[in-house]
Amino acid sequence: APVAGVDIIATGQSASAILAQSLGANGASDIRISLSADRTVAGGFGGIGVEMDGGADNTLINRGLVTTMDGIDGLAVAATTGNDTVQNDGELVGSVDLGTGVNAINNASGALFESGSTVNLGGPGSVLTSDGTVSPGGAGRAQTTSLDGDYVQTAGGTFFMELDFSADALDSLQATGDMTVDGDLVLDRLNTQLVKPGTFSKTIFESDTGLTNNGGNFVFDPSVVITNRLTETANSIELSYQVNFAQPDLSRNRRSSGNYFNSMQTAGSSMAIADTIIALVAIGDLDTYRNALTQLSPDVYAEQLAQTLMSSQEFLRSVRE
Repeated sequence: APVAGVDIIATGQSASAILAQSLGANGASDIRISLSADRTVAGGFGGIGVEMDGGADNTLINRGLVTTMDGIDGLAVAATTGNDTVQNDGELVGSVDLGTGVNAINNASGALFESGSTVNLGGPGSVLTSDGTVSPGGAGRAQTTSLDGDYVQTAGGTFFMELDFSADALDSLQATGDMTVDGDLVLDRLNTQLVKPGTFSKTIFESDTGLTNNGGNFVFDPSVVITNRLTETANSIELSYQVNFAQPDLSRNRRSSGNYFNSMQTAGSSMAIADTIIALVAIGDLDTYRNALTQLSPDVYAEQLAQTLMSSQEFLRSVRE
């Protein structure tokens, strides 16, 4: 049934915004739901955005927004025993559970799927195909999405991931079935004021059965401080990155400045230098980074060090007293 021209927002606890059933004793019929553009379908807290119960070969076409009041933590779409296809031409926010059957999510070009913690398609052979954007956790939150099924990202698709230095986490997708990756892999950074020096590796894609990279294009803002690269195994694609404020191409004095920031960040950083760290991480070319370190004279960070020492001394005096 088409749903056009209205928003459907459930306010009751555990309420579904749309519930479609076909449970006939002589056999269930197909369920068809079509949602118009520029409209919102939202389930209540603890509820479901769109629920399809029973049916045979069922289809949900979304051109608007399907979610719940729980947002990314909610269950956007649920189904039970039918063969269910979700055609997302708009925005889908939250987890999805399509139950048993042969199921699929088609994330169209220009569409956005902000996936929650789980996407249950019923196991390998049921496929999430994305020609649009998949963003685990949505903007501002690093999230691992567990996918029970296969994943295919086309040449037109985008996987948007955020590396959060506060949570020490990266958006990722882990599938029980096969994964095929093409298109763009776009990296953004969160809370760079808390970045710590060192060498790190985090999972982007991981498959239980095998992964094929058909030429995924790694897209990120360059940084002198943070160097990135992708590494692959037969079952995964990993983000490997190194953080160093004292790059070897710097002069000795500038490396000394960089090592000061390395030490401060290793110790947990300070709000007093947060803006400076954010600005330094955002610099993408070495000459600009050299100039920035030159402008950060020893007096600047010596004063910060003195303040830290004074605070420690005051604390020790208070303990003795």
